[in-house]
Order: sequence, then structure tokens, then C-alpha cells
Amino acid sequence: MALSACGTELQKAEKVSPPGSGYDSSLYEGYLGLSKAEYGEGDYKSSDLFALRAVSAAAGKDGGPESLEKWPLPADKAGELGSARSRLIAALGEGAAQKMPGQAAAAQVNFDCWLQEQRVSENFQPDDITACRDGFYTALAALEKKPVAAVVKPEPEVSALRYVIYFDFDSTEVDEKAKAVIFEAEAAARRLKGGRISVSGYTDTVGSAKYNDVLSELRAGAVAKLMESQGYPAERVSAEGFGKTNLAVPTADGVKEPGNRRAVIYVQPK
Repeated sequence: MALSACGTELQKAEKVSPPGSGYDSSLYEGYLGLSKAEYGEGDYKSSDLFALRAVSAAAGKDGGPESLEKWPLPADKAGELGSARSRLIAALGEGAAQKMPGQAAAAQVNFDCWLQEQRVSENFQPDDITACRDGFYTALAALEKKPVAAVVKPEPEVSALRYVIYFDFDSTEVDEKAKAVIFEAEAAARRLKGGRISVSGYTDTVGSAKYNDVLSELRAGAVAKLMESQGYPAERVSAEGFGKTNLAVPTADGVKEPGNRRAVIYVQPK
């Protein structure tokens, strides 16, 4: 895969619309988050790499977790990374991407993040390495512990239009910029003559899982109420919170990350 090394791929990836909210969409969000993080650190080559992975995922052409042969690795880390990749490949081979799309995508994105941070030419940001490694093992544990048939909370089906808004820390207030996006999504639903709207709320990793579950539900609910206040039929709007799961920007626990404090709006035909 050729890279421009100029950091221009992120802007292209941000304009892509992934199909719905399944495995490919979760991969897209995860890789886009990594691309933004690397861009913010001035690592434009890595930003381009993850942006291209995001575009491939959105197109349904993801190639799976990166190969260990892509970069030279520290001798004392290659064995663990190889074992980790094999376990992930096994889980994906058993259908995890279809049965637990959010966790499967989180495992792959965090693995690729870990691999990129651990490579010999990088390998100088221990906090980032730990965050990606821990994120991978947390997601992998969920895949290996639960039967593949055990499906996590259902999210909207494929073929949805997708919109994202962001919140301030520990807040459910919808600012003017977010309102504009919400009204755009509502208008799209009206053009579908009865389109269904699904709102998924998320948080960053600061605070307990229970607290963030409630906060994410309140964020999703705030979006739904605003749409209903504009006259959109309440029976065609659903809202659900996913807490601090399915992070758009992989982080360790307890990290304030604006990119994770969001609500994702899906507009689908009736």
C-alpha cells in the first residue's frame, strides 16, 4: 500500500461515509481516530496509513490485522505480538466480526495501533503502547470469553446515512454546531418520507462504566428529544447509550478524549 507521507489522506478519509454501523463501520471509526491522533502528533506517515485503512474498511475491503512482517519489531516483543495476532485471527475466523462487531473491530484497531507503536522505528511512547496493548487484550478477552452467538447490543442495520456530533466533558448539552448536524440528519430522514432515526451515545473513558452508561444514554436522549421537538415523529426515533465502549479514539481508562464524547446518528429508510 503506497503512502503519500504528507498527511493528506486524513482529509479524504473524513469525507467517506461507511455503510451502516456494523464491523466495517466500527473499523472505520477506529482507524479514523488513530489517523487523527497520529496527525495531531505530527506523524503524518502513520496518519496516512490509518486513514487508508479507514477508507478500505468503509468500502468493505478491510484486509484484517496488519502483518508482523510490515515493520521490524523489538526481538523481545515479536513473540507476544505474533501470539496476539494469531488469537485475533482465530476469533475473527469463528465469526466474531459478524456476531460481536464492535468488540472485534476494537480488537483489530488496537492491535494495529499496538504494532505501529511497538515497531523498532517508533517504540518510544510507553503510555501509547500500553493503551493500545491493553485495549487489544480487553476486546480480545470479550471475544474469547463469550460464545460467538452472544450478540452485543444491536446497532442500526446497514445502508444508513451517518452523522456525528460531539459533547463537552461530562456534558449532555447540544451546542449550536451539533444542532446544525442534527437538523441536517432530520432533514435527510424527512426526504426519505418516514425514515427511521437511531441515535447511539458514547463517552470517553473517565469515570465508571455504570456512570458512563447513563451519561451516554442521556446524550443519545438529548439528540432524540431535540428532533422530536422539531416535530419529527417520536415513534420513528430511537436512542441508546453504549457508555465507554466502541471508542472512536482508542485510549487507556480514565483519559479525557474529545473524539470519544459523541453521538452517532443513523438515518435509514423506513
